[in-house]
Amino acid sequence: MCTQDSNGENIPFRTDAYYEEQARQEEIYLDKTEEELRMILESDDPPQSRSERFNEQREYAAEELITDDSDDPPLNEEEGGKCLE
Repeated sequence: MCTQDSNGENIPFRTDAYYEEQARQEEIYLDKTEEELRMILESDDPPQSRSERFNEQREYAAEELITDDSDDPPLNEEEGGKCLE
C-alpha cells in the first residue's frame, strides 16, 4: 500500500506487522550481542590492566633495543619514548 506526496513519489505505508518484525529482529540482535559480551566477561582470561599492558610494552621496547640490527642508528630520546607508548 502506497501514497503519493506532493512530488509525485510513492511512499509506502508502514504497517504494525512491519514494525513488529523490525522490533523482533532488533531484540534478536540485542540478545545475541548480550550473550557474546557475557561470554567475553565470564571467560577465564581476564583483560589486562593498564599497568600490565604498559609493562609488556616496555619489556618489548627494551628487547627491541637489545636485539635490533647493529647497523641501525641509535634511537634518540623522542623515538625511544614513542616505543614505550
